[in-house]
Amino acid sequence: TITILGERGSGKTSLLLNLKTILKDKKDELVFLNIIDPTLFETKQNILVSIISLIADIVKYEARDEEWNQSLVNLGDGLKLLDGIGSDIIKSDLFDDGALILEKGLDHASSGLNLEKSLNHFIYKSLSLLDGKKMFVLVFDDIDTNIDKGWMVLETIRKYLTSCQLQVFVSGDWNLYSSLVRIKQWENFDRKILPEKEWHEKKYLVDDLEEQYLIKILKPEYR
Repeated sequence: TITILGERGSGKTSLLLNLKTILKDKKDELVFLNIIDPTLFETKQNILVSIISLIADIVKYEARDEEWNQSLVNLGDGLKLLDGIGSDIIKSDLFDDGALILEKGLDHASSGLNLEKSLNHFIYKSLSLLDGKKMFVLVFDDIDTNIDKGWMVLETIRKYLTSCQLQVFVSGDWNLYSSLVRIKQWENFDRKILPEKEWHEKKYLVDDLEEQYLIKILKPEYR
């Protein structure tokens, strides 16, 4: 992930909007996906599904093959386990049949564990159908201005956007990124059950957690 950092009004969005011009020497190898602004997403809209949809919309004009279709089906099976997607199998009528619920549950769990691998294969197959293209370029703009949506983007990057054929750009203010991650790390501790002394000591642990998280997701050498 390449991080474009700056304060409000410093020109981050303008830079991202001009990526096609900046990278014009590689235009025959790159596929630019529409910029994603998570602040415009509906409450239950899943970011990973939106990314897959952007790719599928481009490929749909090409000659899809059976393997591409199967890669999309495999993705769908894994996506059912994500929050806000599909129905909870435990709450369905299938629960009346213990053997069937176990079989379906195991199938979904396996698909969920392989979701990252399935996404990478989907990206690979999609590019293979786009003549001469080697990489998708995905841009997230202003993901630090909404805590829940910003955290969803960071977690999506951490868990799933690992393909070497997908270049991710994100923009934001570093102080806001820091605050976003710290808020989420503090949620690991319940103030109601921690003595005041321990609560203050946890600050140093949160400092470490914040640093390690951001180093992993937004590597310093790519900021």
